Parts: sequence; structure tokens; C-alpha cells
Amino acid sequence: MLHSPTNKSDTELHKHRASRTNDDSVSGRKRKQPEPEWSNAIQALSAEFKNTLNEWRSDLESSINKINDSVTSIKVEMTTITKVTTEIKNDIQSLRSEQNVLRQTVSELETKYNDAMQEIDRLKDSFRFVGDEQSDILRKVSEFSKQNQDYTESKQTISELIAKIDSLEQSARSCNIEICNIPERRNEDLIALITSIGSSINYNLKQSDIISIHRVPHAHRDNDRPKNIIVKLNSRILRDNILSAYRINKGLNTGKLGLSGKSLPIYMHEHLTLKNKILFRQCRDAAKANNYRFLWVKHGTILVREREGTKSFAIRSPEDIAKIKPSQSVSVPGIAK
Repeated sequence: MLHSPTNKSDTELHKHRASRTNDDSVSGRKRKQPEPEWSNAIQALSAEFKNTLNEWRSDLESSINKINDSVTSIKVEMTTITKVTTEIKNDIQSLRSEQNVLRQTVSELETKYNDAMQEIDRLKDSFRFVGDEQSDILRKVSEFSKQNQDYTESKQTISELIAKIDSLEQSARSCNIEICNIPERRNEDLIALITSIGSSINYNLKQSDIISIHRVPHAHRDNDRPKNIIVKLNSRILRDNILSAYRINKGLNTGKLGLSGKSLPIYMHEHLTLKNKILFRQCRDAAKANNYRFLWVKHGTILVREREGTKSFAIRSPEDIAKIKPSQSVSVPGIAK
């Protein structure tokens, strides 16, 4: 802050007045006192000069205060500007870092792009090659389709022939009975055994009714059950009558035949081909799973019935097993043959 100027003029004025007073007092003897108007004018001028100086001092102090306020405001603004400038510098530094990363990324992308273009060129060459190969393949497929059509026709013919052969093979067994679960013995008399079975089921079976009788090996060597007995009879009617008598006289076992050892149940049924035996086992498993009560074979055909009063249906292929499914009614567990 500026100090107000010293009242030098007032001091000098007082000195001047004093000297003048002294001079006047000295020379008063020589001349007269000045006129009162001059003294008043000088005093008025002095007062006016003092007022002017005071106004100058006030204006100067006000200007200095305004300058100080402006300087303070400028300092605050400079602090804000410095802070903003620092943030801008940080942002610029961050942008530079990001720019460097972006440049590196762009460089990597350019490298990958160049590699991709090279790969595309190789793929184009491959496509051209594949196009040529495809034309050759289409030609071969056309030839193969024609051959496949012939093969399909041949396959259908083969399937039909296999079915006919299987049917003929089953027909060749139409007079046969297969007997299961009779223990094997040395020097056993199978004719006497089948005659004894006829007596146990109340059917008079003569030796002349039997064309042949023998045991057959199991399909699997690890099967330790007794080998089954195959009986070939004179006619299918005779076979059906014997099986009917067997079903009527339930409970046939080795004890009734007078065989020693533990009493074992004896099973008799039509002699099926290996294919039909496998199909019968599959049907039996499906029937048990779906609580079907009846499963039997008649004239080489597998028949299934859910329970008493329901309609039976035939199973002639593995695809037909899907027909064995539970109905809405309550089924009786167990399977009757």
C-alpha cells in the first residue's frame, strides 16, 4: 500500500508565512500589514490544495485496493488454471500412451491382415483345386448313386431271400420239439426219456412217432446248462398235440420222470431257429419290462398278449418289439408261456 505524501507544501507554507510574518514584523515599522483578502485567499487555496491531496490519496488507496483484489482474483484463477493445465497435461500423457498402444495394435492388425490376405490367397487356390475335385466327386457320386441303386435293389433281394431261407428253415422244424433243462447222463436213452415225458403229460407217445431225437450244443460255449434235446416227430399235428398236453399238465419236472438228483423244471416248446430264439429272448425282456402276462410261440411265430381279454399280436422282427408297450390299464406281473 502507498503511503500518503507528506505535507511538505504546508510546512513550507507555514515557514513562508512565519518568515513573512517576521519580515512583516521587522518591516512593519517600515510598511503597512497586507490586506486581509490576500490572507484569506491564501488560506482558501491551502485548504483547497489539502482537499485535493486528500481526494488523490483516497482515489489512490481505492485503486490500490482494487488492484490488490484483482491480484488476489488472478492468483485464484492462476491456481485453477494451473490445476486445469496439470489435468490437461495428464490427459495428454494418457492420450499419448493410448496412441502408442493404438499404434502397436494397428501394427499388429496390419500384420494379421497381411497374413489373412496371404491365407485368403492360399484358400482361393485351394478352392480352385476343390472345385476341380468336386466336379470329379460329383461325377463319381453320380456313378455311385447308380451303383447304389443297383446295390439297394440287390440288398432288398438279399433280405427277401434271407427271410425266405429263415422261413424255410423254420418250416423244416415245424415237426420238432425242443426240450430244455434235463440233466445229461452217460449212455442215456433219449427215446425212453421222451416216452416217459409223454406218460407224465398224459399223452401216449409211441416210438414209431419219433423220427429222430438228439441233444444239440449251445450257441455259446460258456453256457453250463444241460444241452437241449431236439425231437423230430412224424407230423406237426402230433407236435402240437404233445405241446398242448404239456401246457395242460403244468409242473413237469425231473422228479416226475424218476431222474435222480434235485428236481428241476422241464420246458418244452417249438424248435426255433437261432434268429427266432434271439428275437424271442428280446421279446421276453421287453414283456417283463412292460408287465405283459403272456408270451408264446405258435407255428414258428412269436405272439404277445398283455393280459386276459386283450388282443394278441405277432412279433416277426426286432422292429416289432416296439409294439410291446404298457397300456393305461393295470397289468399283472409275470409272463405265461
